[in-house]
Formats: sequence, structure tokens, C-alpha cells
Amino acid sequence: MFQMVLEIHHVITRIPGQVDRQKPVYFIDALGRHTPFYLEFIRSKEAFLIVLKTNFVNIGQAASKIENGDFAIQDFAIKRDVRVEDDWELWFSPGQRVEMSLIFRRNPVINRYPSNKISKHCPRCKTICHIYQEKEFEW
Repeated sequence: MFQMVLEIHHVITRIPGQVDRQKPVYFIDALGRHTPFYLEFIRSKEAFLIVLKTNFVNIGQAASKIENGDFAIQDFAIKRDVRVEDDWELWFSPGQRVEMSLIFRRNPVINRYPSNKISKHCPRCKTICHIYQEKEFEW
């Protein structure tokens, strides 16, 4: 019996292992679309930004906002922003979940609202949403 186990072990150790793949980065864009990608495929900041702009090419001002750097990416688990000014190698890690937001300019509301409120316009329909400054919201 012991000899048979050794033979099986010998055969198993000679079989090549499967190709190891990294886990993808689980990316959720500003529209809530889930777009996992592999760091083996996207290898630079430039490549990532090209793919990102392409995904938003026909969506209002989104592509130009990405080009101008008017976006933020946050680690879903620890709620910490990805520092896009850092080296590409520090942006993501395999298996990480991140969410993207587009950044829109704020227009102060004059006279009609308390000073701690601001006016935000929907980039598509121009509807005004009056909210407190510290809050995030989705259109």
C-alpha cells in the first residue's frame, strides 16, 4: 500500500500545475457598471485612462472629466482614495474592489439657502439638488 501511495505521489508531482492567474481588480465605474480587469493586461496609468475614457466616450462630459483628472477612485473595503498621482504600481492590487466617482463643480447658492448648503446641477438634465456640503449623492 505504501509503495502505491509513493507512485501516486510521484505521478502527481510530475504533472505541471495550472497557469496561475492573478485575481482581477473589481472596478465599479461612475455609472455603477462592474468592469473587472487584470493587472496583467492593464499595465500602466496611460492604458487604464485610455480604457476608462473609451468606456465613457458617449456619456456627456465624462470622457473630458477623466482626461482632466476630475474623478476619484476609492477602495471599497477601507474607504480610502487611490492616489492617482502615485506610481501606477501603487494604485491597485489583485482582488481589490474599487469604486469610481466623477467630480463636478459646486455652485454656491445665494441668499435663499443657509451658507452650509450648496447647489449641484445634474450634468444631464440640469436639475438642481440642494444638499449639505459633506454629503455625496447619486443622480
